[in-house]
Amino acid sequence: MNVGPVLARAGLRATLLHPWQLGLSLLGIALGVAVVVSIDLTTTSANRAFEQSNEVVLGRTTHQVISANGIPESLFPGIQQAVRPGHAAPVVEAAVGINGIEGRAFSLLGLDPLAERELRGYLHSADGETLDIGALMTMPATAVLARQVVDLAGLERGEWFEVSVGGRRHALRLIGILESSEPLEVQATAHLILTDIATAQELLGRYGTLSHIDLRVDGADEAAVLRRLREVLPTSIRLVEVGSRTRESLAMARAFRLNLLMLSLLALLVGMFLIFNTVSFSVVQRHAIFGHLRTLGVTRGQLLRLILAEATRLGLMGSLLGLGLGVLLAGELLGLVTQTLSDHYFSVAVTSILVTPQTLLKGLALGVAASIIAAALPALEAMSIAPGMVAMRSRQEARARAWTPWLAAVGLVSLLGAFMLLGVTRTALAPGFLSLFLLVVGATLMSPALLLGMLRVSDMLLRSFGSVLGPMAVRGIVGSFSRTSVAVAALMVSLATTVGVSIMVESFRTSLATWLDATLQADVYVTVPGVGGGRIDPAIMARLRDLSGIEEHSEGVTIEVDSGMGRVHVAGIAMAARSHDGFVFTGGVQDEVWDEFHQQGKVLVTEPLAWRHDFVRGDRLKLETDEGERAFEIGAVVRDYGSQRGAIIMSRERFDRHWPDRGVSTVGLYLQEDASAETLIGSVERAAAGTQSVYARANEIIREHTLAVFDRTFVITKVLRWLAVGIAFVGIVCALLSIQLEKFRETAVLRALGVARAQVGRLVLLTTGLMGCAAGLLAAPLGVAMAWMLTAVINRRSFGWSIDLTLGAAPLLLMLALAIVAALLAGLYPAWRMIRTHPGLALRDGEHGLL
Repeated sequence: MNVGPVLARAGLRATLLHPWQLGLSLLGIALGVAVVVSIDLTTTSANRAFEQSNEVVLGRTTHQVISANGIPESLFPGIQQAVRPGHAAPVVEAAVGINGIEGRAFSLLGLDPLAERELRGYLHSADGETLDIGALMTMPATAVLARQVVDLAGLERGEWFEVSVGGRRHALRLIGILESSEPLEVQATAHLILTDIATAQELLGRYGTLSHIDLRVDGADEAAVLRRLREVLPTSIRLVEVGSRTRESLAMARAFRLNLLMLSLLALLVGMFLIFNTVSFSVVQRHAIFGHLRTLGVTRGQLLRLILAEATRLGLMGSLLGLGLGVLLAGELLGLVTQTLSDHYFSVAVTSILVTPQTLLKGLALGVAASIIAAALPALEAMSIAPGMVAMRSRQEARARAWTPWLAAVGLVSLLGAFMLLGVTRTALAPGFLSLFLLVVGATLMSPALLLGMLRVSDMLLRSFGSVLGPMAVRGIVGSFSRTSVAVAALMVSLATTVGVSIMVESFRTSLATWLDATLQADVYVTVPGVGGGRIDPAIMARLRDLSGIEEHSEGVTIEVDSGMGRVHVAGIAMAARSHDGFVFTGGVQDEVWDEFHQQGKVLVTEPLAWRHDFVRGDRLKLETDEGERAFEIGAVVRDYGSQRGAIIMSRERFDRHWPDRGVSTVGLYLQEDASAETLIGSVERAAAGTQSVYARANEIIREHTLAVFDRTFVITKVLRWLAVGIAFVGIVCALLSIQLEKFRETAVLRALGVARAQVGRLVLLTTGLMGCAAGLLAAPLGVAMAWMLTAVINRRSFGWSIDLTLGAAPLLLMLALAIVAALLAGLYPAWRMIRTHPGLALRDGEHGLL
């Protein structure tokens, strides 16, 4: 006889008998899945939008000829002859602004319309008609804009508008409007200002120079074309696939996405506790029934399949709910994620969430798998029930407590494995995340043993104070240890995650603030506005040097150059005497560094670059200069939080020998004792008036702006950690309802014997308060360990920054208070139900009276 369907219907009825327990468990797993899905959706949508935008803008371009120093126009004819006709197009590109549209950067593209037909077809459609290529090429200062930009600026065809380029304003005439019915093309072209080559070169002051050359190299002769191209290109100019540049930008943001993913998986881990609690309670409730079923011939395998089927059903329903919540949550998180990506990695505008079947299937699989894994132990317990065995609940709880030392031993091994794994590799990120996971698992497995010890101490303390309800609360926790320990572990993990991330963020912010205080030595900094900055006009530089109230000044410029490490930033700085104090060496201050820097031409390497390539003092690196490849000796490694990519710093004298005529992009002004920053800023603005727009800002303003960007970056992590706490709160409610359900008759007996309503309420709240206090105390060391691993391992390996761990009592005390308050709030509903239910009804209806 096939008893499978009968068992399935019985299991379904048992589940439906406890709708609140079912609902809370579904909510827990749904929230866990929702967090994972929302993060995956937002990051995938942002990345895909960036990729698709590049694809639309690049058109059918497959390769690019690039150089950090620009490409002479004289090379274009030879390159054009190496490819098929019409498959090479020169480009002049720069980031600019449109006056009247604040807070947005636009990409100025100077193109040869005649060469673009095989690469970017959309450039030949404007106002629904063919673009007047002749007008764009022959009429000076003309441009084409996308429809949405024209509407935003309130322009009409034929009108003039101003763009800001390197701090200077230039007027352009709108002669065409890009129209498209494709949403992707509309989004991709919304940041473009199209001109011809000559107009762009005039605006940017790059006469005779191209930014890059776009190529279409495909077909049967691809290998031969690439070989011919490499033959005509100088060694200082590279031929790259267009996908490699996109992948480079996406790779920079990979660590940010991984950090968010791991934080979201922690939320799912907390959701697994709820599934474990629900399934184990269901097994306990039906322990006697399972014993009778075994007597009637139900096999161990059938019981195992029954429990796992119930868990799968629970996980499937919770995951489906989580998918919907994840899509909604992704819409709320999208702005936070894209803002961070735009601040630090690449400019991207995402207007909608890209919901892919892969992401939904991944979230569904994670939720179901988590449910099955969480149900494995309760299922094994059900399978081990002998025929005819109707065990007392106390016997089952005793068995659960007997397993506690073994779990603690496994947890200790997991902790040791976590720290041993860190020694396997120094820079790989995956072992770091695995170590963090082993740390959480180890602490979770050890928590039941630690909880028992804490309960023994609590029992002795409460008895010494003459408390009657206190020992009863302790015994209640121990009497339902198989579920209370799980609830405490869930709350512990979520609180530890909260305090760990809080300490990490605060440590990072403190390290950044300390670094800014040390680095911003000048009183006023002068730069050119706009994305990517620009060069300060030489006439303005001459006036700045003659301003009164200045004791000394520094000058710097940064460019991108090619190297064996890829494209790197190289800064040339003419330092003031006080500028030296703005550098913090990772190995401590070395007296000889500055002599070697100025006299011997040694360079400084910032910490992220040194970390990724394992550079130390005395190593040599090679860079492409105007004269070809040159080697530079490293004099020291300096701390820097300004760029994840890192930079190479050298004296301006040595910089000018290899990259002459690069101008000045930043000036640091040091005030005399009796001068004020406000007065100097006014003098700088007057010196630049009528020549070029410049930013003159006091160091306090720069510091505040940098910290504001930092705070904006970590808003997403705050949202995620509070979601984890919310999931744990649901877990505590679920556990407490289960415990009170089991003790419903016991509490009814107390009421019948004369125990007051208020005493019953205090007993329930004291039980929850003890659980919350225990979870908070256990979470403190785990949170500190997670904070250390996040700062010294995860962030170090993700970004290359060293962060000084900042420990304070405030986060730990706040976390303990949060644990107790959350537990007390979670106990309000069970206490209320216990108080308002009549003892006689409770004794008659038993467990159905509460849920």
